[in-house]
Amino acid sequence: MSSSLLAAARFSWRCVPLGVGLAGCGGSDDPARSEQPQPGSREAVEAAIQRAMTEPAEVGFAAEVKPVFAEKCVYCHHTANVTGVDLTRPFDAAVGIVGRPSSRLRSEARLLVAPGNPQNSFVLDKVIRDNLAFELEGNAMPWQIPMLGAEAIGAVRGWISGGAGDDASFRSDVAPIFAERCVYCHNPNSAQEPDLTQPFDPVVGIVKVAAGNGVRVVPGDPDASLLVKDIEGKAEGSVPMPFHPERLTEAEVSALIRWISQGAPNN
Repeated sequence: MSSSLLAAARFSWRCVPLGVGLAGCGGSDDPARSEQPQPGSREAVEAAIQRAMTEPAEVGFAAEVKPVFAEKCVYCHHTANVTGVDLTRPFDAAVGIVGRPSSRLRSEARLLVAPGNPQNSFVLDKVIRDNLAFELEGNAMPWQIPMLGAEAIGAVRGWISGGAGDDASFRSDVAPIFAERCVYCHNPNSAQEPDLTQPFDPVVGIVKVAAGNGVRVVPGDPDASLLVKDIEGKAEGSVPMPFHPERLTEAEVSALIRWISQGAPNN
């Protein structure tokens, strides 16, 4: 793998994923830095909690909350992911969310999920608010990675048309796209193949590597390459890449709030 791609990938893992994860970084919490922004208003969270609490029905984690995590969250927050938050194991003390402190030291909510206390559950800020102070609170969740624009798609197409080699063009034009937009999910610690930190690896990479419905990158033929179909949104039977989950619906948010208010049981 080229040194430039390694450097770009390392930058992406260290800065991008942790900055957007539920419990990641994204700016110093040093109170001496008076120029730092303050966390935004939590009015939307309080309003959502009030609405949800008018619905007294019990919420079952397995029936109503786990499917939300499975559909909207675990694509990135899975076992061994780089964010340190595994929503396939939400009750795990080390990597889950229930009862686990938030690393966002200046956020008003101190735990990721505080059983019985939605107001103190930072996960609700992440899925409800649209005014998060990025430096202090990170991005809203699910993280909505923008689709690639025409220039980026053209760079990938041009690289493949030229033979998909590990050359100067790849390192300057394509590797940065992978590092910025793809390796959050497609990295060595992810369950999501391929590994775009090793695009030329014959097993986990993309160049001449077969997948279930074709070849990921066919040198010289972008139209036959699954990578191009994925980023253009034309791959049959798969979602466009980068993965772009929708925000939680009001019903999903309500179920999450009521589950937390009932003590976040594993039921």
